[in-house]
Amino acid sequence: MNDLVIVICNWNKRDDLIKCLDSVALATSSKTEVIVVDNASSDGSVEMLESYRVRPIRLIKNKENLGGTGGFNTGLREALSGNYKYVHLLDNDVIVDENTFRNSYDLLENEPSIGAVGSKLYQLDAPKKLQEMGAQIDWTSYQVKPLHSGIPDSTSLPELVESDYVPACSVMIRMERIRNAGLMDQACFLYWDDIEWFDRIRQDGHRVVAYERSKAWHKMGVKKKTNTLGTYYFQRNRIGFFATRTDENEIDQCIKTIFEDLFQSYYFSRLEGKFNTAKTILRAARDALNQIRGKAPHGRIEQCEDNCSKFVSWVSDQTSISLVDECNVKTKSVVIETIQMANPKVRIHEKDQRQPSSADSSLDRKPSQRCHIVNHVVDLIDKQISPEVCYVDRFLNSIITEQDRKLLSLYSSRLRHAQEKFIPKIKLKVADLRSNRLTEKAQS
Repeated sequence: MNDLVIVICNWNKRDDLIKCLDSVALATSSKTEVIVVDNASSDGSVEMLESYRVRPIRLIKNKENLGGTGGFNTGLREALSGNYKYVHLLDNDVIVDENTFRNSYDLLENEPSIGAVGSKLYQLDAPKKLQEMGAQIDWTSYQVKPLHSGIPDSTSLPELVESDYVPACSVMIRMERIRNAGLMDQACFLYWDDIEWFDRIRQDGHRVVAYERSKAWHKMGVKKKTNTLGTYYFQRNRIGFFATRTDENEIDQCIKTIFEDLFQSYYFSRLEGKFNTAKTILRAARDALNQIRGKAPHGRIEQCEDNCSKFVSWVSDQTSISLVDECNVKTKSVVIETIQMANPKVRIHEKDQRQPSSADSSLDRKPSQRCHIVNHVVDLIDKQISPEVCYVDRFLNSIITEQDRKLLSLYSSRLRHAQEKFIPKIKLKVADLRSNRLTEKAQS
């Protein structure tokens, strides 16, 4: 595979990067070039790379953090200057199987209609559970949908999953497709860059797939967010993506749907006391509509509040919880994991048990507290809810107190007021954004 180059982007993940490079060394010969782009790390990553002797690597040192997008683009520009047929992008916190590159390479060699091959991604901390295998863009909810996410690995999964995009954390791409479609949109900085990129590659007439035999293990994001960086870039770039790519006859529905989604996130963030998250959502939306792109200007990212969620506080006071669910498997898994982390000693009953059994310990002699899991608490608006039940969703929004129930009852009227006030102004902003992007596209 002398015509393959591997590009790894790194920023301040020295220890993860070592493990990534070691796995790459086991999966390649010394003739396969490996380019590592460092985004001005301050944790000793560069010093480690300069002394790394397991296999040859080429180090490119950016003078500033250009984000994941800028880091990968730096490596891709270098790759484009060579005579490579394929490039494989890797995040610094990925470990690859020893056959990952070979299997992806062979697939591209045998299937000329395929432009990019994404890996079957596993969770690094749960090696037999999938992070995802393939992904779709949902043009109804104006969201993205990772496929086969959070499930145990199975032989029943397909060998190939046709996808709208695959995460750039482990993907092999034809160089000719990059020459035709161009590099990632560096103005994204973080998030949605790979989604937008593969959308262009697909429009160029080539398939994007996830491949069962291309296996990689990805370190999941931190359990507890310390700042709102992810919220800002995800929402800002999401708005920009759909505002410029949605068909003209569907743009009003797009605006309505995304507005409702963002209002929902804003409203319930405030209900939970996550005021910095709420402020960040507003800033992200404002910047997207004002066409502010690239690295976030000063004052956009906030530290997350130290206060734990109301639900976690409620769980901490319980000795026994009866779970009732009207939710998907992923939501239930998130809630149960949160309960177990918040209160390892709590007894969890999967059925609605009002009284403990005779075998229960003395700590469980009071009735189990009922917890009703829903996909989102907003779904409770038109339902009769009990004051004796704690309601919670996968975002850990909860309805526990009388004040919570009152704020829930006011949600619809406040949404309507916000729609009447802001949507006409948003439509004008989106029209300008679409016009300017069309002009940019015509000039490029």
